Amino acid sequence: MTDFLKFEKIKIKTAQISDDPITYQLSVEPLERGFSVTLGNAMRRVMLSHVPGVSTYAAVIEGVSHEFSTIKGIHDSVTDIILRLKSLVIKVPNVFTFNEKECFLTLKTHDIGKILAKDIECPEGIEILNKNFLIATATKKDVLKIKIYIRSGKGYCDDKQNLEYIEDPNAIVFDSAFGCVQNANYVIDTIKSSDQQEREKLILNFETNGSVYCDQIIGFVARTLEYYFHEIGSVSENIKLEDITLNIKTPQRNIHLDKKIEELNLPVRCYNCLKAIGIQYVYEIIDMGKNRLKTLKNLGEKSFNDIVNAINNRGIKF
Repeated sequence: MTDFLKFEKIKIKTAQISDDPITYQLSVEPLERGFSVTLGNAMRRVMLSHVPGVSTYAAVIEGVSHEFSTIKGIHDSVTDIILRLKSLVIKVPNVFTFNEKECFLTLKTHDIGKILAKDIECPEGIEILNKNFLIATATKKDVLKIKIYIRSGKGYCDDKQNLEYIEDPNAIVFDSAFGCVQNANYVIDTIKSSDQQEREKLILNFETNGSVYCDQIIGFVARTLEYYFHEIGSVSENIKLEDITLNIKTPQRNIHLDKKIEELNLPVRCYNCLKAIGIQYVYEIIDMGKNRLKTLKNLGEKSFNDIVNAINNRGIKF
């Protein structure tokens, strides 16, 4: 295929540009004119409607049969409590594989005063991010006990749709919003390519609730679109990827990337820290990046260096 029909190798950069709200930026360049709109619009739509998340969808409140009840010793109505439970931001080790049946969190009050999200007991590996979020206010001791059911999903599901996921007859089932991407928009800049031709740069900003990592969101969106385009492209076997790409090179993948972390022979502390967040393979550590690795709970500087050295010793650039 002639060169004027071929595309240049693109450069991709990601960065976190805000902590509150958590906002990431993806930039892609150089793009042929018109492709920024094509890619930006498609990615934005998938981000807002199809990236999965974890949400509450039902609750069993001791002594309560329906959401219009009141609880003695609790200042708030059951309706208000349920509305707040729906606003919990829940993080699991891997939202793309999380399918625990009837997984639940537990809330028990013991003292008088404010009941916060940090008072909720979570199974291992599951975390509530908005820990200081108010759930209710107790005016008496030991008056509130709630079993909070959670599941993964995408988009919005009403209470009737959620009903099929629960078997507990005492559960109050409600609607759920699963999306972890709360806002997304893009802008297009005009740039000059290496051959001084006019090209475009796509800048996509997206705001999240923090429950899914930036690279996971981008990867999921790209793979979703790739699936559909791959199926459409299968109508012709005559056009290959290398036919439409300039100077494309596919580097050989290091065999250690797909090995389990047990084969790194890490100290027990390092191994436990990685397992606690659901890391199973070496490539998942690489995808995480050094900055995120440093923030792992109970992982000190020595343990961090042990992991980095183990990876570097196997010829992987980290």
